[in-house]
Amino acid sequence: MLLIGLIQFVITNGQNALPIVRANSKISSLREGNVYKKDFWTITPEARPDVWTIEVSKSSTVRAALITDVDSIIFNVELGKTYDFVVLLNGKDSAFTQIKGVPTPATFTEEYKLKMNNQTTAEIPEIYELVHIVLP
Repeated sequence: MLLIGLIQFVITNGQNALPIVRANSKISSLREGNVYKKDFWTITPEARPDVWTIEVSKSSTVRAALITDVDSIIFNVELGKTYDFVVLLNGKDSAFTQIKGVPTPATFTEEYKLKMNNQTTAEIPEIYELVHIVLP
């Protein structure tokens, strides 16, 4: 009975363990899709978590990698999802790190920007107008 309890404990704790990436330097590189950013990221154990946001469109994923001087980790990042891991710095400092898939910001053409410059518009859907007419 004790053996079964021990096996369940090991399996349960093993499923909750975060991936560990080793590093000896605080400076690491990032790869977002095909873009490589050498010596771009500073590992910050004090942040808890240290969050790296990646812009992801609704129907795709972005392959993201954190590359240290010793190790690396790769995720296929999806919109709205988070990926937690620990960077073990110099074998003693734990930097809890998170990759977060965020939506890409809205983009507007130059023509639209010029047309809408210094203007405010308000549009009321027809159904809202109808509701206000029908319900006093």
